[in-house]
Amino acid sequence: MKTHTQWKCVDGDNIFTDGVDGCAFVHFRDGIEVESRKIKLSDGSTVFMAKVVARKEAAQYIREKDTKNVRVISDSRYALMALNSPTEKRRIIYSIKERINCNIDLYWVKAHQGIIGNEEADTLAKEVTRLERTDYFFSKSCLQIRNEAKIKIPTRWQEKWKSLKNGKWTRRFFDEVNFNRVLGNFYENQIYTTHGVFGTYQERFFHKNPICD
Repeated sequence: MKTHTQWKCVDGDNIFTDGVDGCAFVHFRDGIEVESRKIKLSDGSTVFMAKVVARKEAAQYIREKDTKNVRVISDSRYALMALNSPTEKRRIIYSIKERINCNIDLYWVKAHQGIIGNEEADTLAKEVTRLERTDYFFSKSCLQIRNEAKIKIPTRWQEKWKSLKNGKWTRRFFDEVNFNRVLGNFYENQIYTTHGVFGTYQERFFHKNPICD
C-alpha cells in the first residue's frame, strides 16, 4: 500500500470514496463508471468514521473483485494519514489494512474541485440518509457525549428553573441560567435571593421575631 498527496486522472481502476452522514464509493475503469455502493451509518457517527468506512468498503470490494493495481482516491487527508501510520491502533483502520491483498495506491485530492469521481462519491454519500437500512452501528465517543451534555444540561436546567414554584423573586433579576458566577458579594446575594438577615426569613426558618428593635 502506497500513499500519495497528489492525483492525476489516469486510465485503469480508480475508486473514489467519500463520507458525510453516510458514505459511498464509485469505481471507474478507464474513465467509465463500473459500480457504486452506498453505506448507511448509525446516528452519532462522525464524518471521519464515515470516510474511513468508505475506504474499508472499497478495500472489501477490491478484494471481492480480485482487482489489481487500484487507485483509491479520497478528500480526507486525516483518514489517509491514519491508514499510513504504523502506530495506528484503531480496530477499523487495522481491518482495512487486513483487507488489502493487492497493489493499491491511496491518493488524496482537494474536495469540490470538479473531479467527477470525487463529486459523484460526495453526492452518493449525501443520499445515504434516504436509505431505511443501517449497515454500520457505532457507539458515541466520550467527546460526543460530553458535547451533547454541554447542550442538554443548560437546556434542562433552564426548563426546570422556569417551572419551579420557588425562586420567583430571584427570577425577576436572573431569568436565564448560566454556569458563570454572576455575583460573589455576600450581602448582595441576600437581596437577590431573600435569604439572609431579613426579618421574614429569620422568622420563617429560625422562628425569630420579625419586628425590628
